Amino acid sequence: YNSVSASGTTVDLSGRVKELGNTNPHSFNPVLSAEEAAEIGNMSNMFGDWDPRQATEQAPTPTNVTLYKGDNTLKWDNNDYALLWAVCKDGKAVAFTTEPTYTVDDATAIWSVRAANEMGGLGEAVTATVSETTGIENVNNANGVVSTSYYNLNGVKVSNSFKGTVIKVETLNNGKQITSKIVK
Repeated sequence: YNSVSASGTTVDLSGRVKELGNTNPHSFNPVLSAEEAAEIGNMSNMFGDWDPRQATEQAPTPTNVTLYKGDNTLKWDNNDYALLWAVCKDGKAVAFTTEPTYTVDDATAIWSVRAANEMGGLGEAVTATVSETTGIENVNNANGVVSTSYYNLNGVKVSNSFKGTVIKVETLNNGKQITSKIVK
């Protein structure tokens, strides 16, 4: 219906085949009328619940892709829209994973991650930044300890210089507390 070329010229459809071949004598008109086009109206009338645009959507770009050399772990932020991730070593896919982590076999290689959408379309590759530590240090540093208190085994608060077995309570900047028993 109202087909035009890229330059805006009306497409001549007069030469279109109007029969389905020798085995089907029924003829049809491949050009929609204005009424037929209005009846179809939009994508949902034509395709129902299936949305063909999803097949061409770009998968989400992975974020915070980091290679931790301390434990040979490649990690990135989770994204619920990604069906899975392709892990690439020196530009070539070497693994597919549904978890946002991967143990690498060569920390000197260039590692990258690409997300795949629900239709399998791969997004852009993101090259990992390199950290000489393990991911554990980064988690603890990100939480930021704002205060530390010590208690003896009777629950009485003691100074940092107290010797013996104590309960150490670290309060993080997010309000959480980490409690551990240590010998000083």
